[in-house]
Formats: sequence, structure tokens, C-alpha cells
Amino acid sequence: MRRVYIPGMITGFLNGLLGAGGGLVLLLFLKRSVELPAHRAHATALAVMLPLSVLSACIYVGSTEISLKTAVWLALGGMAGGYVGARFLRRIKPRHLGKILGAVLIFSSLRMIFG
Repeated sequence: MRRVYIPGMITGFLNGLLGAGGGLVLLLFLKRSVELPAHRAHATALAVMLPLSVLSACIYVGSTEISLKTAVWLALGGMAGGYVGARFLRRIKPRHLGKILGAVLIFSSLRMIFG
């Protein structure tokens, strides 16, 4: 399992630096290099992102000014949405899953570039 160590480091670096993006790198790695089926790759990427996000959040809370009230409300909404999304993931065909992810990434990219 050493071959997953470097992609794990890259994922953690991107998550710590940007707060996002690491999960996408990890997801692509899991699907292409480890050859996990789409649903399993998505679930595995999410499971890995949890401790990375907790660690990053702890570092940011200790070193920068964070609106805890906003963070709490976002976390509550995010947990509800995450629950629904995880349950919904099981019903989506793998070929549709990739198209949905691609559309969200294109939309997000355009917003970041032009917004």
C-alpha cells in the first residue's frame, strides 16, 4: 500500500493549502490507479478527507480569525446535505456520477476564473 502514500500527501497538501481540491485528486487516483469502482472511490475519498479536513480546520482555528457562528451553521447544513448526498450516491449510476461531478467542476472553475 506504499503506492498510495504519495497521492495521500498530495491530497493533504492541497486540502491544507486550498481547503479544496485534494479530494478530486484523490478521487481520480482511486479510480484510475487503484481501479476502485466509482461508488467505492467516492466513498473512500470522502472517508480520507474527514481527518484531513479536521486537521486543517484545527490549524486554521488556532492561527486565523474564523467566524465560528458562520462555521457552525455551515457545518450543520453541510452535515444534513452530506447525509442526503451519501444516501443518494447509491442510486446514481457510475456513468452519471462522473458527468455530474464534471459539470460541478466546470461550473466551479468558471466561477473561480470569471467571478
